[in-house]
Order: sequence, then structure tokens, then C-alpha cells
Amino acid sequence: MKVGNGTNYILKNMSRPFSRRGQIIEMKLLIWSKKQIKFLKENYGRIHNKEISNRIGKSVQAVALKAMSLGLKSNLHRPPTPISNLPTFDLGYICGLIIGDGWLRERRGNYYLCFSSTSKNLIKNFCSALKKISPSLKVNIGFKKFTDKYHHKNPLCVAETSSKLLYHKLYPFKYPSKRGDSFWSIPSCLTSRESKVGFLCGLFDSEGSIVRTKLSHPDFRIASKRKSNLSQVKNLLNSLGISSKIYRYRRINASGLSSNTYCLSIQKSEDVEKFSRLLLKDSNRLSKW
Repeated sequence: MKVGNGTNYILKNMSRPFSRRGQIIEMKLLIWSKKQIKFLKENYGRIHNKEISNRIGKSVQAVALKAMSLGLKSNLHRPPTPISNLPTFDLGYICGLIIGDGWLRERRGNYYLCFSSTSKNLIKNFCSALKKISPSLKVNIGFKKFTDKYHHKNPLCVAETSSKLLYHKLYPFKYPSKRGDSFWSIPSCLTSRESKVGFLCGLFDSEGSIVRTKLSHPDFRIASKRKSNLSQVKNLLNSLGISSKIYRYRRINASGLSSNTYCLSIQKSEDVEKFSRLLLKDSNRLSKW
């Protein structure tokens, strides 16, 4: 009996610290810090619960329960936003803007299309074209100030939208080989004449310019580091009955370094007139030109 009572006494004393320790661990799991709650609110629905649990030190079940108590909703398993696949002017215009002066990025399972410009009208045109091909798309707009003296005084306006379908549709043509090599190609989805005109309008709105001289009539120009990019534009203009020329010139940047650049120019008066009719067809885009 003494042995039995002694063993019972030892077991009771040994079980107490373990039970208290378990209660302490359980209380720690229930307590959430402000940083953990903030991280959960910012990333729930963007990344998977397993990744969230690894970053904040909570179990997957605790993450799901806390998100439910906070009323958070996940978008990971929702179907992508539907987009019209018709080769319209607006689809071509978006492709031209993104290829000319935009970029694509993937972050935490979301796929973004971004376009930047110092012109607020171009940002409005980009947003309105997105709404026409998909009314349910949400566009976020932000501003960024320049830090060096070589840029414009106007702040840079950046428009960003999340669309997995558009991202995968444009990525092979925006970055056909690898990022940063300046190569691009015209998207194959632009099969109609209207979509091709939209692509040219978007490309010239973002990267093009008009040169006016006293001795001759104005001409439209667009420059690129790669001649193959401008060759595609030249062929597209030829299909619309507009002739152009490509020439090479040495360009000196703000830091004084020179580099070879190619330029496509529409010089003939009849071609300038044809292209201006296409380019200035929309009255909302007159401010660029």
C-alpha cells in the first residue's frame, strides 16, 4: 500500500507542471499580437493558409478560425474574372499600352498588369478600356514623385489591376525570351483590323512622339533598342496601307552615355494624314497629340 500510495503521489506531482505547461501553451496559441492580426488581414486570401501559419507561428486551423472570427474572405478558390476574348479596339489598346510602357508581375499567387504615365488622361483611357472588356475588374491608382532632375515635374501615375487571364495572354508577347532584354512581339489574339488599330494607338500613345519642323510637315516617330520590334510595327502599318521607314541613330542619355537606337518614322504627307485619322479617331485621346 505504501508503494502504491507513493507512486500515486509522485504521478500527481509530476502531472501538475505538465498540465500547467499545456495551459500556458494553449493560452499562447489563443493570443494574437497586433502584428500577426495585421499580417493575417493583409495576406489572407492572397496566399495559402499554410504559408501564413509558417510566417506568424500559428497552426493552419488557428489561422482559419481567426480569419472566420474577423470576417475575412478568401479569393484563392474563386474563378478568375471573365474577360471578353473578342479582338476589339479596347483589347488592342490595352496590349499596346502594356507592351509600350507597362509591365507584368506575379506576387503571392496574384497576377498584375501595371501601366505608368505622367499623363492622367492616358491612365483614364487605360482604366476605361479595362472596364469595357471586363466591367468587374478593379483598378488601383497610385502616384510616385520623381527623385532626379532629368524627369518631368509631374508625378508618375501608376495604374494596377489583377487579372490572371490577361496576364497569361500578354506575358509570352511582353517577355518572349526573358525579362529586361527589350524584345517584344505583337499578341496573336489581335486578329481583326480594329484590334490592330487599337494596338497601334496604345503603342504610340505610350511610346510614340510627333516631330514638328518649320521646313516640313510633322511626322510620327517611335523608338526602340531592338530593330525587330519596329519591323513588326512596320509590317502592321503596311497592312493598313501606311508606309514608314526605320533608321538607326546614336542616342545620348541623361548621364552622357551613348547607345544605338532604332526609330520608325511616318514621313510622307499622305501616310501622316492616314495615320492621324486612325490615331485621333477617339476624341478622349486628343490631349496626347
